[in-house]
Amino acid sequence: MIAYNNKALDNLAINEQVAAAWEQNLITQEEATAIAQACPVKLYSPNIFIRTGLFFLTVLTILMCFGLFFMIAFDAIDRGHPGILTLVFSLLTYGGAEFVIRERNHYRSGIDDAMMWSSMVFMIVTVPVP
Repeated sequence: MIAYNNKALDNLAINEQVAAAWEQNLITQEEATAIAQACPVKLYSPNIFIRTGLFFLTVLTILMCFGLFFMIAFDAIDRGHPGILTLVFSLLTYGGAEFVIRERNHYRSGIDDAMMWSSMVFMIVTVPVP
């Protein structure tokens, strides 16, 4: 399942191809501008430094939220099943990633990467080791 908007991804690919063609002098500036206006990209994708900072900030926030969630809910259920809490938090993190991607139009912004990786790690930690 793809969470990203297919049309936005197509427009991004078109704009990248147009930029490459313009750099090689295969199209004129007017043609590149016309194509860019016809295919707007509305995805938030910052540079590598901001992306890295947002990634680490999001991971820190997720871990602090998990710690608070774990401390609050650990006494609410039987102390022998912490995997259930990890599974619930994994699903919450995945739902948050879906929201950030669909509603806020994040694409490789660091936030969506961190949320998807965190969800996957929490899901893997949920699986009991024999």
